[in-house]
Amino acid sequence: MYFDNKKRLWREQITIDGKRKVFSGKRKQDVMMKILEYKREANTLPTLEKVADAWQEEHWKQVREGSLRSYTAPLRRIVERFGSKPINDIAPKEMQQYINELSKVYAQKTVQQHKILLNMLFNYAEVDMGLDVKNRVPLITIPSGTKKIA
Repeated sequence: MYFDNKKRLWREQITIDGKRKVFSGKRKQDVMMKILEYKREANTLPTLEKVADAWQEEHWKQVREGSLRSYTAPLRRIVERFGSKPINDIAPKEMQQYINELSKVYAQKTVQQHKILLNMLFNYAEVDMGLDVKNRVPLITIPSGTKKIA
């Protein structure tokens, strides 16, 4: 850390993930707080809602109309349930509990659609967005005894 006499500010340059970033402030403590905040934000993964929005923006145009109809309600329910959580903070146990709750209300095909969408969102976050996310959706099971529509 050094003091810039021309600008009358304390400055610190750090490199994170190959990117140089300069922080400055009137006091050393201000600079340190800015660095800590920047590092905290850099390590925070986007929420499921942001991933869902990005996925929808990219894939919605390529999906057939029938698929759109079948995706809309499950996607809305998933975002309502998990949307505000960072995607990596959604535990398999939470997803399993969600699927179990759905299986008490909806038909097996509808519950399966929710699982498929969750899987697509996690895959999109990992592959297309390049996030460090572990897709645990394949570990989720649909409870036996879920009603089937004939």
